[in-house]
Amino acid sequence: MRKTSLLAYNQILDSLGRRQKIVFDIIEDLGPLNNRQISTILNIPINSITPRVNELVKRKVVKEAYTDKDRISNRLSIYWKVNR
Repeated sequence: MRKTSLLAYNQILDSLGRRQKIVFDIIEDLGPLNNRQISTILNIPINSITPRVNELVKRKVVKEAYTDKDRISNRLSIYWKVNR
């Protein structure tokens, strides 16, 4: 990765809001995770997690890792990972 790209990436991370940073950190530490898993781990309602993940995707710091059935809900779910 070029030095300028790394600087830009770090600036994006520095500008994340508090909840965005919490969600980013859990994906970075434990990912890939789906929204339900993130919600359960952080004990934050999923309707607060989903918008934060979408914001991180738009900022290109998180991306789709794969799609699979969630073991609990048995629904198809997107699993997220950090976009390095």
